[in-house]
Amino acid sequence: MNNFEFNEKWSKYIPDRNLGMEFGNEEIINICDEYFEEIIKLFPYLEIYQIKPKYNSSRVYTNMNLCEEDILEKDIDIIMKRNRNEL
Repeated sequence: MNNFEFNEKWSKYIPDRNLGMEFGNEEIINICDEYFEEIIKLFPYLEIYQIKPKYNSSRVYTNMNLCEEDILEKDIDIIMKRNRNEL
């Protein structure tokens, strides 16, 4: 899945004028997709504002609590760090 497909799939949960997924890395996109598939079962009023790289780490902006966002950011950061080390 690419970021356009992700944003289309989750468009119901991405409010107007928000960017949604900005990563192009397929592994990161798939991790987020799997995460939101589980979260939506517990939190049906999910809103995804933006998921993006920022200063060599990730930022996840949603209406979830900060702990939930932090868990996803840490998982994304692990992938980002591994990809940097492979260069």
